[in-house]
Amino acid sequence: MKQNHFFELKSNRDPSKETSIRYRSHFNGGRFIYGTGLKIYPELWDKVNQKPIKDKCIIKEYKSNIPNLDSLLTNIEVRLHNITNVVDGYLSNCKINGESINEKDLKTRLDTNIKKSNKIIKAQPNKFKIELNDIQLDKSYIKDYLIIFIHEIKKGSRTISVGKSKGNRYTLGTIKNYVGLLEQFIKFEKKRGNRYKWSDLSISFYEDFLNYCNDNNLSKNFIGRLIKQLKVIAQAAMDDEIHKNNIFRDKRFETLSEKVMNIALSEQELNLLYDLDLTKVPNLDLIRDLFLVGCYTAQRWSDYSKIDNLNIQDDFITLIQKKTNEKVILPIKPKLKQILNKYPNGFTFIAEQTFNRKIKELAKKANIKDIIHIKENRGGINNVKIYKKYELISSHTARRTGATLMFKADIPTISIMKLTGHKTESSFMKYIKISEEENAKTLQNHHYFNS
Repeated sequence: MKQNHFFELKSNRDPSKETSIRYRSHFNGGRFIYGTGLKIYPELWDKVNQKPIKDKCIIKEYKSNIPNLDSLLTNIEVRLHNITNVVDGYLSNCKINGESINEKDLKTRLDTNIKKSNKIIKAQPNKFKIELNDIQLDKSYIKDYLIIFIHEIKKGSRTISVGKSKGNRYTLGTIKNYVGLLEQFIKFEKKRGNRYKWSDLSISFYEDFLNYCNDNNLSKNFIGRLIKQLKVIAQAAMDDEIHKNNIFRDKRFETLSEKVMNIALSEQELNLLYDLDLTKVPNLDLIRDLFLVGCYTAQRWSDYSKIDNLNIQDDFITLIQKKTNEKVILPIKPKLKQILNKYPNGFTFIAEQTFNRKIKELAKKANIKDIIHIKENRGGINNVKIYKKYELISSHTARRTGATLMFKADIPTISIMKLTGHKTESSFMKYIKISEEENAKTLQNHHYFNS
């Protein structure tokens, strides 16, 4: 029978003070409680999932006073996971050996394995072995290697090893994706009741992992991202001489994907947003203006949300794109100039998550409500979901809208690509949103079809 584990805060009455995290379980007909020795602010605790929160906005607020908060929260989450492993291991041994459960012995074992030290990582002579919170991790196990990999890319001791970004640190978005892979892999191992080594990688393993993902109703593209990340991790482990199993390179170990239905706004829809009277709600005015800046520049959120006077000279914006490190110079159109003049000191910081939520509200207010049908494969089953257009708008819609409207305005493709950073015309044409009807009308006006 599966053992249930619970983690709870000792008190959450005062949100300004850290409170202890307690472990609770039931056996021997009674309740077992163990003080983990860990503390956390109540607002940083996810009561439902019984672990530290993932909310970037809240974490960012606390990081101003606790710079190493990310590693502290990771430390807590890993140690809580280790507690359940120790308990499960102890109960399993008792069952196998026909011994009764002794709560005092269990507490002693937990103290020995969990409370020895607050150190995060300590290297061991054996290249396969390291300690995380004094719990032995073995790099020959996929999950253990992934935990170590994430820790290293977070603190910057492991950087990107190939490609144009070689030597650069991993971005927060990429780190978040690897954390997502770890979460899914932990659930996968728990569901299968097994721990997997690199030597266990095989086509049957791949198919079993796909079955797990489909059973959990994950989308095809999300599954594809997990597989892609797993293959990257497998290659990293091979480069570290942890294993020699190259089955992940087999063409059957496929990274799945399906075409994503992205949207762009029309000129008329953009004007609806532009014309909204938001003078009495300055916070929403900022959201709208930021979105329009993204549309008028066709830049990524990481670039257009940080434009200030230092980027502006002689009616041109000059910036270095964060993702590509490429220099971009673009002219400032009149509407963009009006917006930038409202913010002489740059834009007030706003979390992208908050922005994405608020821009949908504004688009709804602007009556951007066309019906959009989206095909989606989830859980291995094809479905069609119906959305109103405002529901699909996000920070990235601005960049796609800008590139699309520039193309429709007959700006040369190569010039737009200089702004967006696309390297090939084929990738650019896939990026912009031109319908079959719009393409037909463009062709109709071409001299070839009129001669």
